[in-house]
Amino acid sequence: MAERYFRWLYHRVYSVEDIESPHSYTILCFQMDQIEFVPSIPNDDNRASDVLQLRMEFYESLRPSELARFESWEWEKLFNSGVTIFEMLVGLALRAEFFVGRTPPEWFADFVANLKLSGYSDEAYILQDESKIKRVLQTFNQRRYDSYGRGGIFPLREPEEDQRQVELWYQLAAYAGENQMY
Repeated sequence: MAERYFRWLYHRVYSVEDIESPHSYTILCFQMDQIEFVPSIPNDDNRASDVLQLRMEFYESLRPSELARFESWEWEKLFNSGVTIFEMLVGLALRAEFFVGRTPPEWFADFVANLKLSGYSDEAYILQDESKIKRVLQTFNQRRYDSYGRGGIFPLREPEEDQRQVELWYQLAAYAGENQMY
C-alpha cells in the first residue's frame, strides 16, 4: 500500500514517471517521503492536518476490490504514521491552488526550485546526491534557512519579518503577494 499511496501522491504533482526522463522526480520525492515533517511553529500543524485529508482522499479513491487487497494493519499504519515532507508539500500545493489559482504541479515545481533541488531529476540523480538533498530538506524542515526564507520554499526579496518565525501558510501568502500571483 505504501508504494501505491506514494504513486498516487506523486501523480498529484508530476505527470512523468520515467527514470530516464529529466521531467521525472520519483527519486527526489521518495527521499522527501523518508523524512518526517516537523511542525515547529504554531499553526504549521495545519499542514499535517492537510495530509490526513489527503490520506482520506486516497482511501476514498480506491474501488472496493482495491480496498480489499490491503490488510487492516496497513490502513492503521497509513493513518497513524507521521507526516512526511513529501506529503506535506503535496498537501500544501493542493491547498495553495485554491488560494492563488496556480496548479499543484506549478506550486510543487516552485517548492523544488526554491529549495534548489530542480537539478535532481531521476535522469540526473546520482547516489552521492542523497546526502546533499537530505541536508537541504533538513535545513527547510528545521527552519535553518535565512530570515528572508532563502533555503526554504518561500524565499522573499523584502520580508516584513523573519521567515523562520512565520507559519508556512503566511509565508505562502507573502510569497504570492511579492510575486504578484493574486
